[in-house]
Amino acid sequence: RDTSVTGVQTCALPICGVAYILENNYKCIIPKIMQHDIASFIQAETESTGKEISANQIWDIFNKEFINRSDQLSLTKIDTKLDENGKVTANLVVSYNKKEYSLSEIGNGPIDASKKALEKIFPLIKINFYSEHSLSQGSDSNAICYLNISFNNSSCNGVGIDSNITLASVKALISSINRALGKK
Repeated sequence: RDTSVTGVQTCALPICGVAYILENNYKCIIPKIMQHDIASFIQAETESTGKEISANQIWDIFNKEFINRSDQLSLTKIDTKLDENGKVTANLVVSYNKKEYSLSEIGNGPIDASKKALEKIFPLIKINFYSEHSLSQGSDSNAICYLNISFNNSSCNGVGIDSNITLASVKALISSINRALGKK
């Protein structure tokens, strides 16, 4: 099956067409809440170039715009600990605009604790949607996490990929924040 699309076809291509290509070719099961956002970047590229977009180019655009973004905010180190009451402490070292921050917070899981820690720099982050899955079978598979947040008066999607599901999730949160910061 030919998975390239032209600018004209992309306008008529259902939003789920891009999601189908990412799932069929790259095993990324894009949540419905993110499909329009991702498709809009693909459509913008086809309209600006007037050329066909291959499955590889769709992946490259998706990867550049959504996955493991660390433009302004980047994760340097993370340590999570489960206490006897089931709470998790996340200790993060992040870099934001060339300044390093050591953050620590307790939450009901590693993502909640990491979000609360990051709120010390970025108040009022709200996680609206979270989904994850493996990209292949086996214990050495990479995990992919999809996250939608509200921050800076906007809703932003981010994606994280890592062999560690906690890191994939925190990278998705950081990607979302970086995309929100880029909307200022």
